[in-house]
Amino acid sequence: MITLVLLVLILREHFPPIQALGLLFAAIAIVIFSLWEDCPRMHFPPWLWYSALTLIAWGVVGLLQKLSTNYISAESSLIWLVAGFLLLEPLVYRGAGMFHYSATNLVWAQLSGLLNALGAGRCLLPSRAAEKPRS
Repeated sequence: MITLVLLVLILREHFPPIQALGLLFAAIAIVIFSLWEDCPRMHFPPWLWYSALTLIAWGVVGLLQKLSTNYISAESSLIWLVAGFLLLEPLVYRGAGMFHYSATNLVWAQLSGLLNALGAGRCLLPSRAAEKPRS
């Protein structure tokens, strides 16, 4: 959602009306989820702020990936995405120890990272097909 908005605003991209309808439904869903039974006014619970921050970050990532594949290959873009994540991770992680978790939890985290990388790589594949030959 955020990626589409950024692409339209910054890169002047166009998208089909069905995507505009999807954005409208997403915005309506945000309003519905922010309404609580005991509070007639709109109230944003803390989890919604974290979710919004995540969506904004992913939207900016999508824009930056699109911009990066104008100059480098999709594979290189994915490698630099991972490198940037690894540089930021020590600043974000505040836990007492990386390995104080059960093996099951570590496997789930590894699978999550693997699927995230596969998803990011899949998002970059259309850019690879549209690459121009370098002269």
